[in-house]
Amino acid sequence: MFAPIRISLFLVLLLAASSLADARGRLPKEIAGFDLQGISIYDEPGLGFSARYWMDEKEQKFDVYLYTAGVADLGSGVNDRVAQEFKSLFVQISEMERLGYYADVTDPQTGSGTINLDGSDVGFLWGRVQFRQTDKGREVTHVESQDIRSSYVFITAYQGRFLKVRYTLLSDDLEAGTDAFMAIMEDFERRFSQPELPLP
Repeated sequence: MFAPIRISLFLVLLLAASSLADARGRLPKEIAGFDLQGISIYDEPGLGFSARYWMDEKEQKFDVYLYTAGVADLGSGVNDRVAQEFKSLFVQISEMERLGYYADVTDPQTGSGTINLDGSDVGFLWGRVQFRQTDKGREVTHVESQDIRSSYVFITAYQGRFLKVRYTLLSDDLEAGTDAFMAIMEDFERRFSQPELPLP
């Protein structure tokens, strides 16, 4: 069973409530061997922004998201709204299976834990699921392989925003993927305590 993760994320993606331009946090150029590939700021304010990290050697990526989804004040930690957002992530995967883009979707395995954000313990939710992309899904994603994918998600609320990390890799080894995901999260502590790149 996947043990709850306990992480210290120092100054994790701190944003002032007024706008992204008031960001006080900073993103590192590299986390656990993954290089920062780019930052996307979405037109709709509630969608916030995302940062993609990529590893050429393994052709793997993970994404960090910070957004409000239009909710006025999410607070910090796990609440009903965070639980709903978490559930919706797996509903989306099930919908992709219903539409024929995914196949062999497994039941999600989920859990919870606490992390330390800037000196405060904050609850989070995590989950993992496996699926296979179909030919129809390949037309959308332009990814050739139909091998099994293992997908992991971490989500919490932090200072009024959702903080989400998603990691998906081509592998049917769920435990090995979990170890890789934990390595990513553990390196957050080291990297965010030594920020290198200002947020937009």
